[in-house]
Amino acid sequence: MLHVTGLSVFCEGNCIVKNATFHIKAGDKIVLTGKSGIGKTILAKALYEGGDEVATEITKDDIVLLPQHAEQSFNPLKKIREHFEDIRLSKGIEKEQFWTKITDYFDLFELPTSCLRYYPYECSGGMLQRIQLILAHCQQPKLLIADEPTAALNEAFISKTLSFWEESCAAGMAILVITHQIKWYSEFATQFLKLENQKLTSFLEQPKPLIKPMRFQQKSLLCCRMDGIAYRQTGGFWRKRLTPVLKIEQFSCQQGEIVGVCGASGSGKTTLLQVLLSQLVFKGEAVRPSIQYVPQSYTESLPAKWTVAQVIREAQQAADCTKEDCISLLEQLQLQPALLKQKVSTLSGGQCQKLALFRVLLKRPKLLLLDEAFASLDEQTTEAISDILLQFVKNGLTIVAVSHDEVWLNTYASKQYIVDRQTVKEHHNEKSYSTNHYVSHANSV
Repeated sequence: MLHVTGLSVFCEGNCIVKNATFHIKAGDKIVLTGKSGIGKTILAKALYEGGDEVATEITKDDIVLLPQHAEQSFNPLKKIREHFEDIRLSKGIEKEQFWTKITDYFDLFELPTSCLRYYPYECSGGMLQRIQLILAHCQQPKLLIADEPTAALNEAFISKTLSFWEESCAAGMAILVITHQIKWYSEFATQFLKLENQKLTSFLEQPKPLIKPMRFQQKSLLCCRMDGIAYRQTGGFWRKRLTPVLKIEQFSCQQGEIVGVCGASGSGKTTLLQVLLSQLVFKGEAVRPSIQYVPQSYTESLPAKWTVAQVIREAQQAADCTKEDCISLLEQLQLQPALLKQKVSTLSGGQCQKLALFRVLLKRPKLLLLDEAFASLDEQTTEAISDILLQFVKNGLTIVAVSHDEVWLNTYASKQYIVDRQTVKEHHNEKSYSTNHYVSHANSV
């Protein structure tokens, strides 16, 4: 199906992959991994674009590339239904048969058919990722190249996705998945590839070790409290109405605490962050400090065409701080001066995450909201950024982190809240390593 012989890939004058050779045949399920920023996404785009070193028995129309950030698969000016209808017309599929299958797929992934009327920005990250998977399937690809396709999904939806792909691969489709979530693919993949030191090598999947539990000194000073019901304003210009979207039951966090938020994809976790940011109408008790927010997608917070120097300059002006403050924070976040001339679009996931954190931390907020901040990062980068954040927590910063990563939540969060059926309530996880009397690691980082 696709044969790669002696492929070398370069980006910004740097060699990403050197003399790679491998083959993909019908039914193959290949998983590609490697550290954040190593060049996996660039390699995927090179395979999609083809070239002299990539011999293929299929046309480019038979290959579908799913980008790392699901919103990039959608036209923001078109509703979800229009995206599906475009595919139906291009494939010449009978209307009733097509939409019957779409309804079945939506039921499988627990998506309400009402979201067909939404624009992409009205969907959560998890919803967009599931819709993107269905859109790809409707294009009937012979080769699917998926870049972090399950990063915004919880365990249940990851299992459903892999079962969904199993059926397609049994029918002859091949798939190349780029992911850091290796543990979920151990029984799915027929081959594992690792990109390291410009080389592509095969390896056997190893069980992911648990991160060492860590505990922190919880302080007693209240930082934030919410108890009530959030409403979203709906309707037209003349007939506006308030629709209840989230019930919050005694949500609170203390100064110098990490609070985790979990729940199924599309359950309302990002909606909770919108309530904290005062973006929705809230009726009830509310105590909010100064807040900064790092969204789920880097593309929402960082201008892709800007250089790192431009981002830093803009952040300094917005925070009204000194050059010395900028330099000190850049050193804390381990952002190297060599990156200053690079455009944001050329940075790795870990570098983008650190730059996004720089912009918000420079304003010295009391509360930091993180929405799936580590979903697309490898374990080493995740741990490095988490350790940096612990230094700020030690100095009084409070963090509310939305995540599907149970290991991360159980390791770093002093307490957790779960969002279930549009209700936020405290989650007592028996597997949690953290308790109300936390300690030591923050002092040793």
